[in-house]
Amino acid sequence: MSKKLCISILSLTALLGLTGGLYVVKEAIQPLIAQAYTMRVNLSLDRQPNESYETIIRRAEAIARAAVQRSFDTDILVNEASVIVTCDNNGLIAPIISVKVSRSQWSNTPNIQRWTRYYSNSRALLDFDGVAVANAERRAADAARPKKVVVNSITIERDSDLRNIFRIKGSVTNHTRTAVQLVKVNYVVIAGNEREGGFTFIQERTLNPGQEGFFNDILTKDLDSDARVEVNSVEWRNNDNSPGSWQPTR
Repeated sequence: MSKKLCISILSLTALLGLTGGLYVVKEAIQPLIAQAYTMRVNLSLDRQPNESYETIIRRAEAIARAAVQRSFDTDILVNEASVIVTCDNNGLIAPIISVKVSRSQWSNTPNIQRWTRYYSNSRALLDFDGVAVANAERRAADAARPKKVVVNSITIERDSDLRNIFRIKGSVTNHTRTAVQLVKVNYVVIAGNEREGGFTFIQERTLNPGQEGFFNDILTKDLDSDARVEVNSVEWRNNDNSPGSWQPTR
């Protein structure tokens, strides 16, 4: 190989190597293409005392609108904003609105209601109408109520037609969960220093749950006008023939 040919090959090799080196440098300094993205924002509101559902929806719209505008203002790469607003009503939490809008849509129509989705079931889930509270209060009242047959009232009064005849009248209610039978009311008549016990059965043989029963007993005894009567206890038979009883708290 001639000296001239060797110099030519070396020159070409050097040129190719130099060209490759320049290509690598060019790729290294070329900037990456910017990528547009969606800005996602989650917001939460606490219900104020006695605040209506309509009022908190207006508050949710206001903060969602601010969040959308801020998303587009703070970063030019944001091409879409997605906002969810949840509500906390005394520990009950649910989404009430969500917004999804592109930059171009918002630029053309910056109306938050135009791009808002409203969750119709959230009003009930958050118990804004107090249904769950009312149900809880009713369950608490039922739990506090004695699961017994109790006397609602008892009175003693002179019979208007017959002398020395007194009537003991009143009612009971079945607060158990099953039907009961043979409800017996034990009472004591108090006249001055004297106390005399007695009993009577209610007129209804069977009382279903929640049903009221009545009694009317006759005393053939002369009593002072200030005589009074008190309940000692109530006895009955349950559906399985087991006995039940209740005594008032004094």
